[in-house]
Amino acid sequence: MHRILLSAALLALAACASSPEAAKANRDALIRQVFPNPADQTGLDLAFPVASGGLYKNIEIGFFPAEVSEATVRKRVSDFCLRQSSDRLTGQVAVRKDAGLSVRTTLEGQNKQVHTIWYRCVERS
Repeated sequence: MHRILLSAALLALAACASSPEAAKANRDALIRQVFPNPADQTGLDLAFPVASGGLYKNIEIGFFPAEVSEATVRKRVSDFCLRQSSDRLTGQVAVRKDAGLSVRTTLEGQNKQVHTIWYRCVERS
């Protein structure tokens, strides 16, 4: 799973220089890798996990608050932390940085508010 996520993350980074269509396709592919359950993909714009010490302890999430609540997103991230099956992680999630709201123009030309939050998987002390 870690190699797949890393590969997908690298593809997402490469999309920065690509067309808007390719960038969206890469973001969507990464969201599907991080959240394999289609129901957990609803309302997300970005899911970008960052590995450290062999675990994905930090993850940047962009979501559309008109489509999904922050509480629901936090639960999804908690499940992501648990799926790593590490004794080092508690399954709890903390906000590392709330980057706030921005606006994304979709491929269809709609302007949608996106809330971006960096979460961290809480480690045992």
